[in-house]
Amino acid sequence: MSVFRRGIILISHAVTNAFVGYLSKDVGSSGRMIYTTDISKAETIRYMGPSSQYTPVTRGELRRAGAPGNLPFLGLIRGLASTNNNIGPGSANYLHLADTAHTDPGALPAVGPNSETAQSGVSLAIESSVWNIDAYSGSITAQWINSDGSTPTTTLATWGQSLIATGDLAALQAQFPNTYNPVRFQILFSP
Repeated sequence: MSVFRRGIILISHAVTNAFVGYLSKDVGSSGRMIYTTDISKAETIRYMGPSSQYTPVTRGELRRAGAPGNLPFLGLIRGLASTNNNIGPGSANYLHLADTAHTDPGALPAVGPNSETAQSGVSLAIESSVWNIDAYSGSITAQWINSDGSTPTTTLATWGQSLIATGDLAALQAQFPNTYNPVRFQILFSP
């Protein structure tokens, strides 16, 4: 039996553990997810988990309370400047966090409905079943699947106020000089 669990996502710096903010209920003008430091603007998310309270979830989906009905999942989408759908060592490719349609766990990236495409009109590959949730600690990590089925290390990061993921922060920094900060997600559960 499965049950819905809910809470807000706390974002902290992956190296220093410093507070960064929360997943925001507000969405950037490009349809990408952003963060806020104001807890009153934190988005409520929920996910389907096993009835056993502390059983981890692998390749699960996160639902964002404020998401449009046709794009209910917090997923990863190919970055506009990425050269293909793959991330990994030596690649400057990146992904944005955005509202998406459903994709099956283990599915390869494929063009699908998402909030950035709704804003830009540019078709982008998506994956929604990317979240690994440690229900005991609340830790949330992402796992993108490349076009060849490989599973590269997927690092969550900030880029300005935007939330992104990449397989190589140094390569991203070299190709697109900016300030990127690796971050960690943790769900703060609500009753």
